[in-house]
Amino acid sequence: ELHKEDDDLCSILHGEVDSRFQEIFRSKYGMPIPAEGERWEAFADYARSTLQRYAEQYQDQKVVAVTHAEFIVASIATLFGRSGQGIWLEPTNASITEWAWSGGRWSLLRYNDAYHVRGVGL
Repeated sequence: ELHKEDDDLCSILHGEVDSRFQEIFRSKYGMPIPAEGERWEAFADYARSTLQRYAEQYQDQKVVAVTHAEFIVASIATLFGRSGQGIWLEPTNASITEWAWSGGRWSLLRYNDAYHVRGVGL
């Protein structure tokens, strides 16, 4: 399948959220998103489980996923075994972060590679 939308690649939910994401979150975690917004720990766990699902679903395939910076930061924090507390990363718009799944573990191959948009003014 060449193109598939996946709501699991969404950004962290801040405060008042639309009902569609509220339903998705409730169906996955059995609880609503708090009115003040989603907690970072829950979002990081959400990112980890999404990447684990991708590793299982697309084993031995290349997958290109377009997502937001918060998802990238959460994936780096959680896959390196950190909670995300004290981590400050700012991926450049349209940059590439590349992970590889092999032997039951993730490896970070590239982070924040924006060579392809150099001089574009992002």
